[in-house]
Amino acid sequence: MSGLRGAVLALPVRQLATFFFGSLAGVIVDLALFQGLVSIGAPPVLANVVSAAIAITITYFLVTRFTFPASASVKNYFLFFGWYAVSVLVFSVAIQLLAQYTNWDPFVCKLLSLPFSFAANFIASRLILGRIAGPAAEPAPEPEPVEPPRSRFLRILPLLIAWAALLVAAALLYFQVRFHSDSVFLEDLSRDLFEFGGDWREWRLSPAPAYFPDMLLYFAAYFLLPTVALRIFFVSFIQVILLGLAVMFVVRQLTSRSRMLAQAVGVSIVAVITLVCAHSDIWLYFYSTNNHFAALLLPLVGVGLMVSFLRRPRPAPLVWLAVFGVLGQVSTTVYIIAFTAPVILAMLVLWVVSWRFGVGSSSLRRGLLLIAAAVGVGAVVAVPVNSLVTPFDQTDGRYGLAGSLVVRGLIALLQVFQYAFGGGGPVVLAFSLTLLACALYLLVLVWRRFAFSFGARAGRIEAGVSVTRYSISTEGGASAFALWIVLWSLPIAVAGSVISGGIVDQHGYRYLLFPLTLMVVITAIHLVRTVAERRRGGYLMVTGLSVVVLLLAGVSLPVAAANPREDVASTAAADCLQELRDEGVSLDAGLADYWYGRGVTIPMHDSPELVSVWGTLDPFYWMSTVGPLDDPERYPRTYNFALVHPDAGGAPWVFNEDNLSMALPEPDGVLTCTPDIEIWTWDDKSMDRVVKAHFDRWLANNVP
Repeated sequence: MSGLRGAVLALPVRQLATFFFGSLAGVIVDLALFQGLVSIGAPPVLANVVSAAIAITITYFLVTRFTFPASASVKNYFLFFGWYAVSVLVFSVAIQLLAQYTNWDPFVCKLLSLPFSFAANFIASRLILGRIAGPAAEPAPEPEPVEPPRSRFLRILPLLIAWAALLVAAALLYFQVRFHSDSVFLEDLSRDLFEFGGDWREWRLSPAPAYFPDMLLYFAAYFLLPTVALRIFFVSFIQVILLGLAVMFVVRQLTSRSRMLAQAVGVSIVAVITLVCAHSDIWLYFYSTNNHFAALLLPLVGVGLMVSFLRRPRPAPLVWLAVFGVLGQVSTTVYIIAFTAPVILAMLVLWVVSWRFGVGSSSLRRGLLLIAAAVGVGAVVAVPVNSLVTPFDQTDGRYGLAGSLVVRGLIALLQVFQYAFGGGGPVVLAFSLTLLACALYLLVLVWRRFAFSFGARAGRIEAGVSVTRYSISTEGGASAFALWIVLWSLPIAVAGSVISGGIVDQHGYRYLLFPLTLMVVITAIHLVRTVAERRRGGYLMVTGLSVVVLLLAGVSLPVAAANPREDVASTAAADCLQELRDEGVSLDAGLADYWYGRGVTIPMHDSPELVSVWGTLDPFYWMSTVGPLDDPERYPRTYNFALVHPDAGGAPWVFNEDNLSMALPEPDGVLTCTPDIEIWTWDDKSMDRVVKAHFDRWLANNVP
């Protein structure tokens, strides 16, 4: 164990960081040349050899300037180039084989090879340059922090470029908008409340109704924008901006120097995350039907508020923590396991350790208790507020401690890992590997500084009380405090979502967005403090990073515009309905399963109404209203068509031909849209009578 610990403590973190940024410049040149050569028809092997050979020279001069000073020489250059020639050859063959046997784009294969080539190249470069350089390889005295440019415009330029990249990346989300029953839920709610005069109490919402900010933004968009697609995009776009502002705020609280550069890196990170979302199926923003955005946005701001309060105690941050607790908890129950429970436990444990071992000041311990109290007050107040705005049981049949739910949660958790590290495609894989790298980087830092020695008061249990041993007013103390929150939030969020059965699909990572995002932000802050503030090229590196992200977003925009995503099945069904109407068939109101309900008709102009039901004709009373069933005068309609799955289709709602043929009279017409969907129509009111009679019986038995 001591050997492993010694190896970890010996890791040159600063050299790793500077080598990373030096290599990044070479990678930018490498990728640009590689993609250009492949686009004009060059084989991947030849393209990789040419682009990498040119990038090697650039990397060499940067590495010998910043990572291994004074090690530049002709001999070292040829040794360095010789190693890279071998490395390029090996990885070129690997890329060729990967592209050949997976049919993935060669550029994606190139991206996947980068983490492995980086590790190999750093080890070899340190052996070649670090040892041959002799005395020059010894740690040099700390240089003075570089003064930022005097011009205010130049100081904020990296941040401006990062925001430009973020806004362009956000624009890409418009081409990700798809219509299905989940994505147009708030459109249905808005139409019912503002056009039909529907009753809020007749709606049944999920445990994540997304009151803040999603629902409030959508209500505004409903009156401001003309189409459903623009409204969905508007909410997603504002969410991107809010996330960028939240990251800026928490970065500002966690840093004391080079704040502008750190904020630029933070905004660039949000831009990269948004780009990944625009090129994958990751659920983060509103268009993807992630209803848990409040459990990411508000906790990020909450971390900044806690650090601000510990630095300068005053009532305002505590009040906002309580208010955010109410907003977050009524918007999504994930807020409890992502922030409320972890923060209360983390503050109490930190207080006990600080008091027991006599580290930290009394004012710090008092501040920890006040933070726990403020968060707890928010959680308590949220209970009656939620009962007031949501007058029904949101968790009925959804959550509990049943063994079957836990098993289902564990299976779904495995699906999450499978999706992240393979099933989600190369973009998701690259992003997941980056998150893993950030986690390992932070673990190395923790191990190096707080090595978990036990016995004889154990250095006052160094890892556990690291926060109390460093002033929160310093960057190290503030970052340690934020990392302390991550170390509690991540396992509690995982355990809570599994035990409750909340994770039900491969997109369950959305419950972990807060600790994962904060982890990346802390990593970025440490890298900026290690490199940008201590090396004269730091300003240019951060500016270059923002420019690269902006270029990637700009290049992606025309590609996304030419290949917008859509729900093919819903579009085909909508086209069939329109075809029937063009032929003069009267379509007043119909039945469908949940996915084909709102998703088919709402995007249509002057669309017929569709009610989501089970195969038994029982209403699918979930994220919907019973108003049309209970108040026919307000919702006058005649049921005369149904969207039916032939054969055994329609799972899990068994809305198929076998079941419906027993529940409904024989249709007068059947139109086959796709192999998975048919439209049944009735010329008389026979269907209407059967459906309304069934609805009346259901209401009598299920609705008080």
